[in-house]
Amino acid sequence: MASCSKDDTTPSGNNNNNNQPTLKDEEKFLVGDWMFEKGIDTLKPKIDPQNLKITAGIIPCKMDDIYHLRSDKKYTKDEGKDTCTKGAVYSEKDWAIAYGGITFADGPNPLGFGNTFTKIDNDHFSISWSSQMTDGHLTRVYYFKRK
Repeated sequence: MASCSKDDTTPSGNNNNNNQPTLKDEEKFLVGDWMFEKGIDTLKPKIDPQNLKITAGIIPCKMDDIYHLRSDKKYTKDEGKDTCTKGAVYSEKDWAIAYGGITFADGPNPLGFGNTFTKIDNDHFSISWSSQMTDGHLTRVYYFKRK
């Protein structure tokens, strides 16, 4: 009759605690599940800068999106039943806060656009970014709420 035993030691280099990034306070705040709440676009026309065009509202296909932000600075996005991109598969991506903005690998802000992250309260934050358009200056703000 042979005997065996299990070794309870963790192999060298395989300790999960060593791989965790150090989180800043605003990053700790973001860990958890977040849902898109609303978006506001403000266009300041070149021709008549005093005539601001403001579009506020919800984007129906984003209303059931859930961003799962983890403390290892990885996230997944679940589009729910109402998807904006038919057949899209969202894999694990990186997120970070740098230079006053938050970076998501696949949005919500367009790639190449810097943004500003603002903590509104313990259950809400916003992301805003601006760009110069042919017809004026566009500022877009997306609001998120804790799920």
